[in-house]
Amino acid sequence: MLNENQQKVVEYNGNKPLLVEAGPGSGKTRVIIERVKFLINELKVNPSSLLVITFTRKAANELKDRLSEDIPKNIINEMQISTIHSFCLDFLKKRGNVTNLIDDDSGEKRRLFIQKYKYKLGFKNEFYLADYQIPSVINKFDEYATFKVDIDGLIDYIKQTRPIDKEYVDFVNSFKFFPSKKVRENEKFKKSWYNARFLQTPKAYVKYLELLDLFNAVDYNTVQIKFLESLKENPETQYTNILVDEFQDTDPVQAEIFEILLKNAESFTAVGDVDQSIYSFRGSFRDYFEEFYNKYNAELISLNYNYRSTNNIIRTSEAFIKPQRKEYSKKYLVGARNEDKASYILESLDPQEEAQKIFNLIKDLKDNGKIRQYNDVAILYRSIVSNKNIPFLIDEFKKNDISYHISGTEDLIESDEVKSILTLFYYIACKLDHSYGMSNLEKEWLNLRAFCGIDFIPKFRKLSVETKRYLMELQENFENDVLKTEKEVYFELTGKKSRKKKFNGVFTRNE
Repeated sequence: MLNENQQKVVEYNGNKPLLVEAGPGSGKTRVIIERVKFLINELKVNPSSLLVITFTRKAANELKDRLSEDIPKNIINEMQISTIHSFCLDFLKKRGNVTNLIDDDSGEKRRLFIQKYKYKLGFKNEFYLADYQIPSVINKFDEYATFKVDIDGLIDYIKQTRPIDKEYVDFVNSFKFFPSKKVRENEKFKKSWYNARFLQTPKAYVKYLELLDLFNAVDYNTVQIKFLESLKENPETQYTNILVDEFQDTDPVQAEIFEILLKNAESFTAVGDVDQSIYSFRGSFRDYFEEFYNKYNAELISLNYNYRSTNNIIRTSEAFIKPQRKEYSKKYLVGARNEDKASYILESLDPQEEAQKIFNLIKDLKDNGKIRQYNDVAILYRSIVSNKNIPFLIDEFKKNDISYHISGTEDLIESDEVKSILTLFYYIACKLDHSYGMSNLEKEWLNLRAFCGIDFIPKFRKLSVETKRYLMELQENFENDVLKTEKEVYFELTGKKSRKKKFNGVFTRNE
């Protein structure tokens, strides 16, 4: 059974666009499904005119699966149910504008692309970019594309405000390899290195776009931009009945896309919750919900029932969010579950005080019989690995002899199966030229000993004792040769004898 407002959304057939405020647990997915079914079965719209934009591929697949319970698959296949990026890419491919996507949800494809071409992007010499710094460059590229940054103006501004010390430039260019350790030890050089990377990033963006064009490729941002350009040239499409999920996370490029599609639309439904916007932390954030509502005099319906959370959680979140909610909003969340439990809000000045308060609360719950045992308690953090507050809490548990278990710290790359496959791939794909130096993985376990069960148990191959002995000898000879070469080069450069006695010690010498 749908509640009154859910039913209104499903059966809406007005002339104005429809905006749906759908908070957490409000049955949003079911409402979208029922609306699609209503458009197909009751209003008899052409399935090929339906465009349903979801936030993730998982959400798109879930919609298709649930729709298939009531609608034949051949009809569902006529609809476009996908993420905005998949929609733009499919559209451009049909028009013959683009063929390759070098992006994915993890960002790994783009990271590898930039890593491969970072010298062509200008990240060399004083502009050197370490591999671990690539994600920060990707974040900047995203900002440039999403917010249409004036690249030439930005470059001029950085040149005027972020000076690069000439002594730093001369210093790093006197080395064959970038001396990152020495640069970090010198505050003046360290700042100049940062400024140099900061300047090169917008310059690299221009070259990055040229590389994408060269390979007839796009990333998630440029596929939207190219689609928007194509849409401006020819705004008519087959998609005249449009539903957009997670509308609060619309970025400026997507907003333009939706506005053009809206002009030719018979129905337009946008669903979301501005309270949950992922862009609200940015200074350039715009409330497209409000803009859309005012610009098109849209019909606004709020799904006010929360079927997921208990009343105490709803009250607590509403007390925090409601005073900040915009005046146009009709949202007023109420619980649909007949449960009410206690909530506690802890305010702390620092991590140590936070840990103390969390521990005191847990101990109080146990002492007063509100929990039977300590393993009834789960403590959730956004991140386990990078969170600096957790050690203080662990100290409290240890001091009071309370056992605990930490989940979520295991790295997939540490499993023997993954190490086995990566090592095999490495030796299939690696280049003979290692003049760039070795990564930590190469020094630790991407070596021939890995095939012999020394660093981990290889899962893909069992080798004979003789073969293992031969591989171990090859690796040992290689490491001895590297150590011997380091001593010769060090003496040639400094006139002194090297004190390095171990293979790994060689790689602390950046020069």
